[in-house]
Amino acid sequence: MQVVSLGLLAGMLGIADGIIEQRGTPSCVGGISLGEVVALCVAGSLTLDDATELIRLRVDIPESEEETVGFVMLMEESDRAFYHQPPAMRIAVDYGLIHQGIGSLLMVAGLRRMLEGRGQEGSGVLEVLPPELCNSAYHTPYRRRIAGQIEEYLHGCTLPAPVYPVMTCLSGLGVVNDSQGIKEMCLRGETETLSVPMMIQQMQHF
Repeated sequence: MQVVSLGLLAGMLGIADGIIEQRGTPSCVGGISLGEVVALCVAGSLTLDDATELIRLRVDIPESEEETVGFVMLMEESDRAFYHQPPAMRIAVDYGLIHQGIGSLLMVAGLRRMLEGRGQEGSGVLEVLPPELCNSAYHTPYRRRIAGQIEEYLHGCTLPAPVYPVMTCLSGLGVVNDSQGIKEMCLRGETETLSVPMMIQQMQHF
């Protein structure tokens, strides 16, 4: 997965370079998960070495029960609470409305036994990733150990302020303009729910 992530990083950076070449300087940048790392590279706050190290540090082998993620489309917003039953099952990423607004796409993360058991009783079809594709409950408190590793690494880094405003998907941290904010978003993003609609709403102001 680390090799795949590095390949995706290179591809996304290439796409970003192409967009800037064709459309000019961006008014802001943003992304989720690996996309966040790409956005920080484009904004000049992370070097390629930093990005590579963050990808390495994000690789997780759970120390106790098996973890995973799944994806579900909700047709009714009232069904959202079912998929957020901490600690064993949480909404990890809210991607917002898809398919012309007929439903919301969610990433659900937690313990595999919960997602493959209780998680199948909801109104939507929760598609759980198999062990060979995922073994970590991304964007949940199960990633605290990973966040600790990243915090230790970033503590020794001098991160430049971003040259473009960075939009986040985190509650209470909409726009980041300095190095301290960069560190905060990198840490919080490991353990907290991400909201793509929130990031898009912030971008509409730029």
